Amino acid sequence: MIAIYLIIMGILNSGILDTDSTNVGATSSTPQQTTKSARSSKTVFDKKQLNTLISQFSASDAAIAGIDINGKDTYSSKLATTKFVAAGLYLPIYLDAHSGKNPDSIAASDVMMNTMSNDDANTAMADLGGFSGVTGWLHKNGYKSTEMGRNFGDVAASNNGLENYSTASDSASMLKAAEAAGGANLMTYDITADGVTIPADMQVCAHRGRGIKNAYNYFLIIKDKGHTIALAVLTKNQSETAVTTFTSKLLASIDSTIAK
Repeated sequence: MIAIYLIIMGILNSGILDTDSTNVGATSSTPQQTTKSARSSKTVFDKKQLNTLISQFSASDAAIAGIDINGKDTYSSKLATTKFVAAGLYLPIYLDAHSGKNPDSIAASDVMMNTMSNDDANTAMADLGGFSGVTGWLHKNGYKSTEMGRNFGDVAASNNGLENYSTASDSASMLKAAEAAGGANLMTYDITADGVTIPADMQVCAHRGRGIKNAYNYFLIIKDKGHTIALAVLTKNQSETAVTTFTSKLLASIDSTIAK
């Protein structure tokens, strides 16, 4: 019996009976935990470099906020808590819909996330209690600086002073929540079609917003070298070329910082 026990213990210690076969590259829980710990402490935002990039771009008309979702590093530009026009910010509708059990609003919000459909966004928002209903949900859930005041795509309402607003900080937090809820895979807008350059080893799930009050925004979930990063880029009064060039530089900075 002692001999049998020693044989079994030897097999267990060799890893032959390791059932965690879906974790590629992880032969046991200990190395996997070590990797996660090391990754969570790594810097992904070169704050000095990012501050320089945004100061060269615009000190008054741009805001950035970033969160390393599976780590601890964050970045907030000087205007990260300043309200900007929330063009292209579909995340409040998606998060509100998925916090409840209304299948109609969930279905509409999923189509909206995948296609950036204003019609589906407006349908889901109506199901969620309209502007006041979604704004109330946002404030109750910590997004204090985000508010809905018009339908998506309603330029006339915007011109009449009714607007959707958010901050880069709120938007980045919403991106983090959307990633946790499975929404990243629905964000399929191709930012390279706008002229944004994505580093070769980086994947980007994206939404883009423009066409309201000279706003040009990107909401990005970045996958790079084992990191998942939420990045909100809010701008106003800037050309498409200027914003896409700026966003390309932000992605290159993040990629090079992680590679160090």
